[in-house]
Amino acid sequence: MLLKIREVTAGKFSYFIVGLISVPFALWGVNYYFQGGFDPAVIEVGSSEIPLSQFIERFNQRKREVEAAVGSSGQMPPDETIDREVVGSLVREALLIQEADRRNYRVSDAVLAREIMNFPDFMTDGRFDGELYRNLLGARRQSQAVFEESFREQLRRAQLRRAIETSSFTLPHERELFDRFLLEERSARYLRFPIENYIEPDGVEDERVRTYYDENLKRFVTPELFSLKYIELNVEDIAAGIEVDEGELLAYYDDNRDLFATPERRIFSHILVDPDRHGQNAAGRRAREVHEELEQGEDFAELAKLYSDDSLTADQGGELPPLVYEDLEEHLAAPLFALREGEFSEPLESDFGLQIFKLIAIESSARQAFGEVRDVVSEQFRREQAEAIYNEEASRLEILAYEYPQGLEQVAKSLETVDEVKSVGPLDMGGNEGPFRYPRIKAAVYEERVLNEYANSEMIEVEPGHALVVRVDEGAYQPSRQRSFEEVKGEISETLLKEDAWLAASAAVGEALGQLQEQSATQRVTLNELARQQSTVVRTLDFVRRNDGSATPQIVRALFRIPETVGGYTRARIGTDESYAIVEMTGVRLGETPLEEAGTEEEEPQLHLGTSEFNMVLIGFLQRTSVEVNAEEIEKYRSR
Repeated sequence: MLLKIREVTAGKFSYFIVGLISVPFALWGVNYYFQGGFDPAVIEVGSSEIPLSQFIERFNQRKREVEAAVGSSGQMPPDETIDREVVGSLVREALLIQEADRRNYRVSDAVLAREIMNFPDFMTDGRFDGELYRNLLGARRQSQAVFEESFREQLRRAQLRRAIETSSFTLPHERELFDRFLLEERSARYLRFPIENYIEPDGVEDERVRTYYDENLKRFVTPELFSLKYIELNVEDIAAGIEVDEGELLAYYDDNRDLFATPERRIFSHILVDPDRHGQNAAGRRAREVHEELEQGEDFAELAKLYSDDSLTADQGGELPPLVYEDLEEHLAAPLFALREGEFSEPLESDFGLQIFKLIAIESSARQAFGEVRDVVSEQFRREQAEAIYNEEASRLEILAYEYPQGLEQVAKSLETVDEVKSVGPLDMGGNEGPFRYPRIKAAVYEERVLNEYANSEMIEVEPGHALVVRVDEGAYQPSRQRSFEEVKGEISETLLKEDAWLAASAAVGEALGQLQEQSATQRVTLNELARQQSTVVRTLDFVRRNDGSATPQIVRALFRIPETVGGYTRARIGTDESYAIVEMTGVRLGETPLEEAGTEEEEPQLHLGTSEFNMVLIGFLQRTSVEVNAEEIEKYRSR
């Protein structure tokens, strides 16, 4: 409703219109996970409680984002990693909202509407598309009220963040120094010390390898592996396979004409008298006087320009955007929709004062042509058909999984929408591949009848419209076991050899640095001489800045640790090359701030370093706020 009105105002959102909006901003969660409305708190941030439903919704959203990012061939992180990320995100949001409440930050309906209308996802050809907005929310199964409240909270958090970031500043001369710091360039030479040159040819003593094995037994355990057969029922797959003809779509279109029609709308003008501006008694007298002038035949638009306290509509004769019945407050809707064209109302009380309305025109309900909405009709029709089929098939699958406990093939043959029994494995129980993306499937394979009797699991609805029945492939389960010393002896030996090589290379670098920095002319050596001793070459690095991404980052970081003196040395450890390096600075070019960008002491302080300031303030919020995570409730959910 908020956006129906806002869409028409095109940048002018009267505070009276705000009063017409009636959106029940009541948050509701993913309640299909629970019975009887039970939704326990899993995170407590100060006085705020975050329910399990909110955690689950955010977890599933983040998991889908990660899956899309890594792709089908990528390795998903464990659920526990995503858990920690989601908990951190929810805690940060709660901290910011509490601070926003404390500082009385607010986002009006007008601002909320403007921000939503400027959201790119809701635009068609660069303009807000109300139908697209509603369809996208419908596809996400999210009500408009829930989305708008969530977006409002997001804007409040952004307000607070901007306030913190924009209050962080440096004076002009400090900014200039910092810019010079960032723009400084350095060049270098460096000599690598690969650890392969320090591998002990005689290997590692057996006794030392054995000791390492005995002290690190947990490192040498094989993962628990499962090979699974399973039947998958997915409403999305069913919908994709439904073929429809034009006759069916036209019949659905005719049977659901209300879904594809715009409701009757009415255009009003109004005159608002604000009691806060005139006083209660004076406002009543003023409204009655205006009404009397209207009865005497005075022009409504002219009186609106003279008397209306709604400054955003007064100059247009008080005209409001088209409204449907549901857009109006309950006590205003009936009397206003009883008016005939050209008639005006008595002064009516509202949240904003006293108002007189005149009905300008009636826009009849209009049905969208089939051709305009064919794709939407097709999608909705197939979705409804698929959901009905899914519900029937899921009921049958639940029964068949028990009737044929040892045979998924027979179950599949008895279903209309399942073509095959799928196979996957071996799967690592610690991973998130295939069916193991779902915690309830992981729990199901541990059931006695599933793991040891190779029976079917019960039908498990892993998410709405998506169900699985799984069974462990007979003879393919590989329990975790301790790897023997003989199996891992070579791995341990290689690990210890590398550890020793790193230490030896580090010692060699330390000795070489000592020689390079020796002040005595007779003892001092050069980087070139060290290179000759190792039968290698000195490499060069042309002028780079601190944030240069084209060079080896460890070399760049080491280079800028050297004091601003040509000829200084330092070390760097390069993990990707498995080597150490000695870095010699060969040149410095101080950063020069362009004259047009350089500040002066007389100028206003320049804003800078806002992100760092925000992070520090957020840490401060966290330090003074108690945070508790109820991991047990999260585990209970995962075990269902």
